[in-house]
Amino acid sequence: MNCLILSPPVHQPSEPPAGAYLLAGALAARGIAAPMLDLSLEFFHYAMEQSGMNTKPALKYMTAPPEGVYDTHRHAGHSGVIASALRSFAASFPGWSLTPMDCSPPRGLHRILDTPVSGTPFSAFLDRVLDPVLEKHGTSLVLVSTAYLSQLPATVELAAFLRRRSLRFLVGGSVFNSLSSTGGGLELVRRVIPEVVAHDGSDLMPDGKPVLDSITHPVLLSGRPYLSPAPVIPAAFTTGCIWNRCLFCPDRARPFRYLPEDTLRDFIASAPRESMIHFVDSTIPAHRLPGVLEALRRNRARFFGFARATGEYLAPGFLDALAASGCSMLQWGLESGSREILRRFHKGTDPDTAKKVLREAGGRGIRNYVYLLFGLPGETGDDREETLRMIREIGRDVDFLNASVFNLPLECELVRRRGEFGMELGEYDAGSDVIRLYSPFVCDGRDPRREAKGFLRGEFGKDPAVSRILRNTPKWFRAAHMAFMGPDSPR
Repeated sequence: MNCLILSPPVHQPSEPPAGAYLLAGALAARGIAAPMLDLSLEFFHYAMEQSGMNTKPALKYMTAPPEGVYDTHRHAGHSGVIASALRSFAASFPGWSLTPMDCSPPRGLHRILDTPVSGTPFSAFLDRVLDPVLEKHGTSLVLVSTAYLSQLPATVELAAFLRRRSLRFLVGGSVFNSLSSTGGGLELVRRVIPEVVAHDGSDLMPDGKPVLDSITHPVLLSGRPYLSPAPVIPAAFTTGCIWNRCLFCPDRARPFRYLPEDTLRDFIASAPRESMIHFVDSTIPAHRLPGVLEALRRNRARFFGFARATGEYLAPGFLDALAASGCSMLQWGLESGSREILRRFHKGTDPDTAKKVLREAGGRGIRNYVYLLFGLPGETGDDREETLRMIREIGRDVDFLNASVFNLPLECELVRRRGEFGMELGEYDAGSDVIRLYSPFVCDGRDPRREAKGFLRGEFGKDPAVSRILRNTPKWFRAAHMAFMGPDSPR
């Protein structure tokens, strides 16, 4: 059997899509020809060319900044040029919106499922790019990997394209797994794309072993450059979440397991030298990091990924070893400065410990990207103020900030126990998208999401400590590009 792995538009063109890359690498490690074509990367280059705007200086900066690092202000200017070119291209398709991070069709996703829209941004693109690839790399099975809802419009059109060419194909990926386990609307997708499957890819492995037990680097068919200064390579220590206790975590539905350490070490060692390794785990298991540091140093690689700010990072010499082994950035899910919020939702972290971890990491040159979450059930004004005070205390060691408003998964432990939290579930308007990952709610008659949005627009966003960090946080091209930000980005 020979396969072709396709990742449809739109996801950020700064690194390979993790799901497609790792699936292609797992099949290749088992002797199955499975090259990967990142159609999203191809599409962004195509859209920029079609826009008629001169994006060459911006693309040159994104792929080859001076000394291989980005300057915050120059990055903002060049990414703005790229965003403008994408808007210009999308203007030829009434009602469509296109950014470096998202794509939406006229009147929402449900219109794509009710009546597929004609004259989309992808029609001419697929004919031009995909037909030559199919002709050159004949295949017995096409596997389409869709990770985000932003890829769904193109996935619908790609499925129709493959059907017209009488090709055998399957459509899978994390977005369909999420719709199946914690969301709703998968049956609506299957009316338009009957080829959708909702599993982790194990069924495709001829040896019957878990997908990532054997993996190598796949063949990438695109000749287009990713918009990053060095190759960004997705890798993982685990499947599922090592903590797996948060009441609203959708990963609680996924079985947890560690990948074999030798497999991961060999994968890192065989990556292109001086790569940026992106650990895509829900959270990096800190106790497993020492086992790969030597492979990272030998490769002269750098790395980043999500982490839990726990006492493990304060062990003597631990952060020193990470910094010496190329740790460029850690994405910390602090979520709240309120102990009561963290306790109530079983987050397993402590604000005082988190503050110490960030100070120590920042002092060693590791970039700190902090994630905060507001609008949780029962959140009070005092809880929000505690989070703001925490950021004021550690603000000089926070490089980037993502302050978001809580979305309640349709299916999670918190929904099942909603009575304990005074929650009542709501309904979306009839005209909203039929594909749903989240549910509206009120808590004791209040809407904590609305209160949180007001706080973020007002006191929080206007606070000097917060506004400095937000100015430093890129609007476009997030995590991977932040890991390449240079020391000229002010602390």
